[in-house]
Amino acid sequence: MHPQLMPAREPSAPCSHLHVEPRLIVIEVDGRPIAASDCALRVNRIKDSGPETHDLFMPIADIRHDILRPTNRGRACPRFGLLRYWSLAVDGLVLDRAARSCERPNASYSRLRDHIVFDVNRLMRMTKVRTWLN
Repeated sequence: MHPQLMPAREPSAPCSHLHVEPRLIVIEVDGRPIAASDCALRVNRIKDSGPETHDLFMPIADIRHDILRPTNRGRACPRFGLLRYWSLAVDGLVLDRAARSCERPNASYSRLRDHIVFDVNRLMRMTKVRTWLN
């Protein structure tokens, strides 16, 4: 495994809407691993109906740093706090706003600091993406 893909430390105290995903999660773009973690944070999405969905926030330490490009875009989110968008540069392919982080998370999401969530739907429209769990 690439040295930049080594799993990070265990997140701190639990809360009801955030859960540690103990399985190894690997995200690949065009067959190249860009992130791997065994301590991602699963955030359940709030929905009125339909199946439960969730986002997987990966520790920044578990993502290849050479592919991350900060954008000048961000927004205030009433649920999470101040969000920052990231682009990914993989082998000359730039995937604009393919990820986001909570720069200043609201108190109930403070554990998301230093984590990034990939917009898998956006990535899948632009390239071949594979996420797998072990």
